[in-house]
Amino acid sequence: MNERRLQGQHFIAMGTLLVLSLILPLPAQALEVEEVLQAFRDSYGWLDNVAMKIEWESESLSPDKWKKSVSDKDMENTQIRSLYETSHIKTDFFWSQEKGWHDIGEHYYMDQLTGRVARNTEGRPDRWSFNNGHFKEAGDFYVDYQFDEGDISWLSAEVYTDIMAFRGGAGALLEGRNVSFSLKRLTDLLTPDNVAISEETLDGEASCFIEAQCDYGHIELWLSPEHNYAMQQVILTKEFRKDLDWRGEKIYREDYQGTVVAKNIYATRIRKWSQMDGYFVPLVIEEQWLVSLDDEIEAKSQSTTKLSKIRLNPDFDALKAFQLDIYNDTYIDITDRETGDRCRVTWEDDKPVFKSDNKELAERAELFLETLTVRKVSTFTKMKRWTKRAGSKIGSFVSSMRRH
Repeated sequence: MNERRLQGQHFIAMGTLLVLSLILPLPAQALEVEEVLQAFRDSYGWLDNVAMKIEWESESLSPDKWKKSVSDKDMENTQIRSLYETSHIKTDFFWSQEKGWHDIGEHYYMDQLTGRVARNTEGRPDRWSFNNGHFKEAGDFYVDYQFDEGDISWLSAEVYTDIMAFRGGAGALLEGRNVSFSLKRLTDLLTPDNVAISEETLDGEASCFIEAQCDYGHIELWLSPEHNYAMQQVILTKEFRKDLDWRGEKIYREDYQGTVVAKNIYATRIRKWSQMDGYFVPLVIEEQWLVSLDDEIEAKSQSTTKLSKIRLNPDFDALKAFQLDIYNDTYIDITDRETGDRCRVTWEDDKPVFKSDNKELAERAELFLETLTVRKVSTFTKMKRWTKRAGSKIGSFVSSMRRH
């Protein structure tokens, strides 16, 4: 009787383990290395087509801050002033596998001493609008549109190359690209041959820990089995005079003359997720830049990125996500840096006309033309421009008088 009872309990226990094995995520070592890496790559699938709002804030963590009271004369020193300024970006961001990306927003600095928007050397608020992106379908250009109601606007379109990935801003971060470490995405730096995988915990959560050494430096990566192996944290370490620089062209800081082992450390931590269409989308991302001198670590700066109003697979045409509204006197420059060719752009009947000896560049420029909506400069806008230029001259004069 006892033997049958024991056998029954044994079968029940085995059945329970079988059910649990089917419903619980597999531990890292139960998966092949390539399966883990592929799951990590797949975790970025939400970026195929997405629209969102992004807020980014950064500040210095230098130990020189707050050591003493800061005078007006101190604040005339750009290096000192930067310690007490926090950098802020608010943007509408669009990302598409086919169309590219488009980033439209505002960048400004806040003065930590006054709690107000910082002032530049001309005495004006240190803030500006930006509008840039990678327009794949429209000629495959990197586009930078500098626009100001009170000033002349100009539009630059350069034939896109991989080296321009560092201009992706928050988009580079979201797709796993730390441009201070490498232009390559993190997923492209990891291979079954250069990684070691183990099971760990991170702040009490189950984690798949990956360690790797590549040409660009050392990688420590934590993935969440409970979130389809999305990234929890990554620490990237680049050693002076040893690892490749971010471009992969030469040794990083090969001119370093110090006698101690010096390293730059870039740490990224996902603080909050949201589940959408089977993906775990990061909502809050924290970053730190640190410097290590003989293992004595000093934090240099920190930043926080917040995502909101996320829409997967939006109607980009309805959102006009990859269109540009420009004035009919905008200065336009279209170039191909690799060949040195440039399009000559003139305005005819309020329409830009592109001419180039390079037929391919001219054809690409015509594709780009389709993304432009042109509006006339109003009399009111002309008056604002004149007022701003006059105010700028007055501000410069006042600033120079204060210095003397």
